[in-house]
Amino acid sequence: MSRGTVIRIVVTLLILAWLCYRINWTELGATVQSLRVEVWLLALAGGLCVQVVIGTRWWLLARALGFDDGWFRFVQLYLVGLYFNLFMPSVLGGDVVRALYLDSNRGKRPLAMVSVFVEQSTNMLSMMAFGLAAAMVSWKSLEPWMPVLVLVVCGGALLFSVVVVLSASWMSRKFAAAQSRVGRFVHSYVQSFADAVAVYRQRKSVFVASLGLVSVAHTLNFTVTWLIARSLRIEVEWSYFVIIVPLVATLLIVPISISGIGVRETGFGFFLSLRGVSDSGSVSLGLLCFFNLALISSIGGIFYTVGRFPKLEFKKSSSAPPEAESVTQA
Repeated sequence: MSRGTVIRIVVTLLILAWLCYRINWTELGATVQSLRVEVWLLALAGGLCVQVVIGTRWWLLARALGFDDGWFRFVQLYLVGLYFNLFMPSVLGGDVVRALYLDSNRGKRPLAMVSVFVEQSTNMLSMMAFGLAAAMVSWKSLEPWMPVLVLVVCGGALLFSVVVVLSASWMSRKFAAAQSRVGRFVHSYVQSFADAVAVYRQRKSVFVASLGLVSVAHTLNFTVTWLIARSLRIEVEWSYFVIIVPLVATLLIVPISISGIGVRETGFGFFLSLRGVSDSGSVSLGLLCFFNLALISSIGGIFYTVGRFPKLEFKKSSSAPPEAESVTQA
């Protein structure tokens, strides 16, 4: 077990210990007992629909880059990635796994990684655009500092993404003359990203369609979180979740805990306390969101088990650093 993994486990346990100390266990038990099961099941079904829509969007984006795998294969890989996220730092570890399986030793690993990066980054950025728009519309009902926070986090991420896209070709030329193995490794990914940007500029209809799908996915996702809250009898308006879900999702990217456990609950606790929600209610919401995601991810675990996916191994490669993963047949 690596030192980083040990640190993340310790941080996760410390956050959970702090939450256990703060919450009222009697109140937490009453909140769970009052769960509206029918609303929770509706949220669970909605959560599965969200993942299928996002998997479909990834298929659409990757197909434009030359990956001709079928739609169901991409949905499978997306759910397998979610399954691996349950055991990895932050909520991005599974993205590497699904990119490796998409490549499957076809020699397109950088392009597979780029397809995942484009899908995931535009997914996050569009979520932040929703949050920014909602904060600007309802800024009078928020704490004075909150619209500023949303503007800095969401607006800053959107601005940074524009800079990255516009500088893609320049970055590719910058690394083109690299002689070191690491430099060549970086160039292969930067060049693949620049090529992908060029493809999407030429095939604008594909990218616009993907934005339409991600808008549907986020609308469903905000609704799912709101439904989970309602199942716990937390009466907070839907538009407030449009604002805070992108902020909590940003916290989950930071690899300080296993699968974001504890971070999710702390984030919800902070923002929902501004609406008068107790720590017990916020912790229940965070845990139930994670439980729903774990149930949906278990479908990916079934695909991984019965689908005869090759095992992942670490091995040296002539074109990549020794740490690079590869997929080898079991």
